[in-house]
Amino acid sequence: MIKTIKASKSEKILFIFLIVLGVSAFSSFFLLKNKCLFVEKNDLKKLNFENPYNIAVMNLECGNVIIELYPDISPKAVERFKTLIKKKMYDGSAFYKVVEITQKLEVENLDWDY
Repeated sequence: MIKTIKASKSEKILFIFLIVLGVSAFSSFFLLKNKCLFVEKNDLKKLNFENPYNIAVMNLECGNVIIELYPDISPKAVERFKTLIKKKMYDGSAFYKVVEITQKLEVENLDWDY
């Protein structure tokens, strides 16, 4: 007669944890596969800006990201950013930006309009 061995409580908890971890990793792959998850398609002709000279538009495959620049807060940084856009230094490069301390946004193959 074969004797069966019962799993301990900690082994059961570990097994359930590994199953939950595997399911969440598998499902997050499909959720994060779409790079344009939070990017909306905006018609720039319909939008009105207070100062259109302080607006940068990042063109993505799925839509546009509108960036408002504040030269009154940081004039040198805004001027340098505008200069680099005019020189097309950001075109075709990956762009990383930290959003709200914990999230990281990665976008590839950018085209900038200014």
